Amino acid sequence: MDSWKRVVYLQGNTLDMELDNHSLERYSRQLLLKGFGVAGQKRLHHARVLVVGLGGLGCPVVQTLAGAGVGHLGLVDGDKVSRSNLHRQLIYKESDIGQLKVNVAKQFIQAINTTVQVTCFPEFLNSDNAKEIAQDFDILVDCSDNFPCRYLVNDLGVILNKPVVFGAVHAFEGQVAVFNVAQGSGWSPNYRDLYPTPPAPDTVHNCAETGVLGVLPSIVGNMQALETIKWICGLGDLLLGKLWMFDGLSNKATIIKYTAQVNRDTIQALVDYEQFCGISSTAGNDLEVSPLTLKEWLASEEVYLLDIRTAGERAITDIGGTWLDPQHLDTYLSNLPAGRKVVLYCRSGRRSLNLAVKYQTNQNIQLFSLKGGLLGYRDYFVLDIPQY
Repeated sequence: MDSWKRVVYLQGNTLDMELDNHSLERYSRQLLLKGFGVAGQKRLHHARVLVVGLGGLGCPVVQTLAGAGVGHLGLVDGDKVSRSNLHRQLIYKESDIGQLKVNVAKQFIQAINTTVQVTCFPEFLNSDNAKEIAQDFDILVDCSDNFPCRYLVNDLGVILNKPVVFGAVHAFEGQVAVFNVAQGSGWSPNYRDLYPTPPAPDTVHNCAETGVLGVLPSIVGNMQALETIKWICGLGDLLLGKLWMFDGLSNKATIIKYTAQVNRDTIQALVDYEQFCGISSTAGNDLEVSPLTLKEWLASEEVYLLDIRTAGERAITDIGGTWLDPQHLDTYLSNLPAGRKVVLYCRSGRRSLNLAVKYQTNQNIQLFSLKGGLLGYRDYFVLDIPQY
């Protein structure tokens, strides 16, 4: 038996409970599996799983784990259901729009399996609340969609000695790995061994900015659920030191092996992960303009409004201005008449602020970012344009 399996068996709760007739019937197809049986079902019943993020990945994860009979699910997400969620986050309905995801997900889970205990955390995970939220759970499932949260969940798992099941999707591709699993006297590699440094904030975007095929999160999320169940029950081979990569267009699955970084800094405390990823919550505040200020500028003086989103985003909707690929921004700014005001905008204001901070030293122009981006402008002026 592999060393990680020995650890899981030893740390498991007492398995002296009896399955009632309803459970024996409900889980009969799992109970028949060689190596699973009644003992595996009991381990699932005792397991406490924390799911961070109830988006495209989190939805299939909670659905599958609830169906399998995991005893306690913790749900962490401060977001509300929006119309743009519905094509891939399949536990939500049109009638759920505007409601907190954790509340809708709890109702969905309990409709599937009334024996599952659900604890809701209607907030976003951060360095201040993470330890208190996660301390009573056995395993963390990272279904987030941004780098600061991925590093946070990873470091949280390391500090609390809990495994992390990671998943990510981008366009037509997905990734899954399992981090920080006890192996004898040590631990398996973690996210920082795979990605020691975060990418530049203006080079990688989430699915709200680049898009994702609706079926892909279901595939990846169910792979995360599979790895979670395997860890709980001590089954098969986990993705330890391995990154599973799936290309939906070619149906090609690849596994890349990686090892622990010898000279990597020891993870000792949770930090400011937005700052770590180059996304400061305060940097560039003086470079932001409100929707009202932008409207006033557009009406009263010459100002250049630049849409730096992708061509696909521009095709969905816009609030005017010139579309410009960000890689050409430096050249564009250098060719403008001296002293002109330039306002950049993107979907939420994050990408445009990063670019404004990056190019603010250009002495030729006055560079600004639209605070809240297109969505902030839309909401402020109550415009009838889609929220994607």
